[in-house]
Amino acid sequence: MKHILYLMFLPLVLAPRMTRAQGTAEKDLVGRWTVTEVISTKPNNDTQLKVVAGYKNSTFVFNADHSFELKTADKSIYITMLTRQLVKAQWQWNNSTNEIKIGTPQNNYSILKIQLQRKNSDTLFILEDSGIGLLVRKTE
Repeated sequence: MKHILYLMFLPLVLAPRMTRAQGTAEKDLVGRWTVTEVISTKPNNDTQLKVVAGYKNSTFVFNADHSFELKTADKSIYITMLTRQLVKAQWQWNNSTNEIKIGTPQNNYSILKIQLQRKNSDTLFILEDSGIGLLVRKTE
């Protein structure tokens, strides 16, 4: 129940800071995006704490050929499982929903879904399954 309430209120917390990434071109996503800050309500259990910690200092790599990599030094169970699932993963951009879907054609790109929001020079990746917000900076 707490998780549902958390997901309901996260957009209210983030809305004043960010707007939908309208007008984002697919080519603008290509490159390395480094997490500079994890925006999350206080994790209420050890698993959530490890998930949040796992995304700190990680890098999302969107290649021009639509291949995808998640680079992180974290070795927690969740992040290890996720990075294994993402081997040979591809990404798709949906301009009408501002959503990046990551996976394979076989799983309908459902391993990871990211809602993209931008305001001024800030870019936020909201991980739809967990509601975690990642403030990211394009490094390449």
